[in-house]
Amino acid sequence: MKLTAIYEPCAEGGFTCWVEEMSEVISQGDTMEEARHLTACGCSPVREGGNHSIWKNSANGKVTSIPRHREIKDPTAWSIYR
Repeated sequence: MKLTAIYEPCAEGGFTCWVEEMSEVISQGDTMEEARHLTACGCSPVREGGNHSIWKNSANGKVTSIPRHREIKDPTAWSIYR
């Protein structure tokens, strides 16, 4: 099956990406490559908290919180990536 990914620059910086044929797959990233990777993995933002963003991986149903800090420690980054 061939899918169509659409990328748009965000006014506040970064990119939003969604899959035209699958309305539940929408993602965002600081770079187009990051947005592409998160979309390919099926990751989508759920909501914004005070200091964290909540993301869900639709492929495996896992939900994780991602801190909104300039630097994220390596173990946290690997946890998010998985």
